[in-house]
Amino acid sequence: MIKEDSSKTIVQICLGSSCHLKGAYRIVEALKNRLGDTVDLRGSLCMGRCAEGINIKVGEEIIPNVSENNLESVIEYILKRAGVYDATDCK
Repeated sequence: MIKEDSSKTIVQICLGSSCHLKGAYRIVEALKNRLGDTVDLRGSLCMGRCAEGINIKVGEEIIPNVSENNLESVIEYILKRAGVYDATDCK
């Protein structure tokens, strides 16, 4: 378990082999560009849900099957969890 030292929402992206091969690093770059320092973005080793990857963990909830096709809705969810309701507030 990760100790939460900041008041920011912790978002972990699985960077294990399966998620890496499915494009996790492209997702990381997209999240960094869209979310800026709004959240505490971290890489993670395998989350143990390889068949459902790319996986993102927001707080204690795992969001499976993240792709470039559904990333916008995932970002909106992350922003709501972080208490940011207007995407222009990011960065």
